[in-house]
Amino acid sequence: MKRNRLLMAYQSSQQLSSWLISLAVMGVGCTKAHLSHNLLSPNNNDMSRKVHSFLIVFILCLIGVFPFKTLAAEYPEFQSSHFRRPFAVLGDTQQTSKREQVVLNRELNIRETQLILQYIGRENIDLLVHLGDAVFNGSSRKQWKKFDRLMKPIINMGIPVLLTLGNHEYLGANSQALKNVKKRFPQIKRKSWYKRIYLQLGLLFLNTNKEDLGREMWSEQTQWFKDELEHMRTDESISGILVFAHHPPFTNSEVTGDEKDVQEGFLKSFYESKKTLAFTTGHAHGYEHFFKKEKHFIVSAGGGGPRVKYLSSTQKRHQDLYRNEEGARPFNYLIIDQDGLRVTIAVKGFDKIDRRLRQIDRIEIPFP
Repeated sequence: MKRNRLLMAYQSSQQLSSWLISLAVMGVGCTKAHLSHNLLSPNNNDMSRKVHSFLIVFILCLIGVFPFKTLAAEYPEFQSSHFRRPFAVLGDTQQTSKREQVVLNRELNIRETQLILQYIGRENIDLLVHLGDAVFNGSSRKQWKKFDRLMKPIINMGIPVLLTLGNHEYLGANSQALKNVKKRFPQIKRKSWYKRIYLQLGLLFLNTNKEDLGREMWSEQTQWFKDELEHMRTDESISGILVFAHHPPFTNSEVTGDEKDVQEGFLKSFYESKKTLAFTTGHAHGYEHFFKKEKHFIVSAGGGGPRVKYLSSTQKRHQDLYRNEEGARPFNYLIIDQDGLRVTIAVKGFDKIDRRLRQIDRIEIPFP
């Protein structure tokens, strides 16, 4: 019901703004024609120009005041009390740059990104978590507008989107890049790391861009992470904790390696907490599943960024529980559900040629 009201309000505001702007444009035309016909003296011509200028300013005010083909302000907000259903996780929807296509011969997956969001829109979910690298150039307004259009099926359903910042969110001029992000995702206006409660789950969202954060903020975040884990340990309403970030502590990707900053900053606390269940990241475009020290590590970066190849069985750095492909892996997303006993993660994906959706992995994690 809430989603329907949100969509109806948005459509009504769009119709109202379009109607008022059309009316003003007609007024400009009619007024100009009338004045040109009847007011021929120099003084009257000056009056005509003033009236014409006033109406143009009026149109610009309407465009600024009323929403006019701008989805950025319409991203639904997270309200944990309204959630009863599973949630989806998606990573790395950025489009391949021209240089990557020409110089590095990397694939372009615009259609696949559109399709994966259509598939997610058909899921029975209450939330979408985005693992970062939503666009290629974070400072590009044009690319963010394209992202808004891609997200339209999700937005129109009233589904909130929670973002972790990837390296591409910082690409370009940092001030403009972060402005573009904060315009759409108000949860990171004050801090780029945060927590949410989703039924029995504590959700922790990290910013793993250490260089962009700087030493002081990075230290503040790592301490916050320790404190939140301790707070959630003593909260009896929380049965388990999921951590979301962009950069993976572990990967067998040929393009990127293990992220030492993430390992050193967060894993000790993550391992020590009895309630932590999984550390889920993006960045390495594909899908991987590792199990270390009784904890799950998932890389789900299959939202359309150019897919990577993986190290061969003799060269790989870590034992991957997903063993189906050594080449480019399916485009993918996660559906995370919970009951009183466990968290269930269904990994769904499709291939470049065969685009039929299928389940490519399933993970069940009991609550401690």
